Amino acid sequence: MKQKIGTYKKDSLDIFMEKAGKYIKEKNNEEALKILTEAIQNHPSEYIGLPWAYLERCQLYIEMEEYDLALADINEALIIDPCENYHLLFSRIAIFEKTGKIEMAIFDYTILINSFLELFELEKPRFQRNEESFNEFKEHFASLYMERSLLYQKKGYDDLAGKDMGISIKILKYCKTISDIEQTMKYVRRL
Repeated sequence: MKQKIGTYKKDSLDIFMEKAGKYIKEKNNEEALKILTEAIQNHPSEYIGLPWAYLERCQLYIEMEEYDLALADINEALIIDPCENYHLLFSRIAIFEKTGKIEMAIFDYTILINSFLELFELEKPRFQRNEESFNEFKEHFASLYMERSLLYQKKGYDDLAGKDMGISIKILKYCKTISDIEQTMKYVRRL
């Protein structure tokens, strides 16, 4: 019986993923690719883990420098589960950078930054209780601005690169509290 969203039963998708993982560890990418392709072909899109099968196959395609195939897999995974965009978008950014599509990578960083802003609002109560979670969030959030800054710089958008670099530094160095982050975000929205 196949696993659908909302239920869990160890089934063939898990078995495919375990087999593929074994081949990946052994550096037998061709065999892992075959297993992942079979898993994807034999499971409908409502399977919970299917985006991860696409992501694993995408990573193999990136290693093999098959960027069009990798991009197709990431885009399919994003269609199936747009809520899982964090890991998927980082893979797509890597593909865009490797293929010289810097503007598209910048766009995906912008999506991630906006997602982090939404996450901040949702997780604010947890951050108030847990300083370690707040600091981890802050580091990831600042790194998104830093990475986008570097891409802006590659494209010659020095003003935008400087703004993002400044925001990243401000988040890391001066944002000690939740209200500091909120003030920084008000400033960013005015830019």
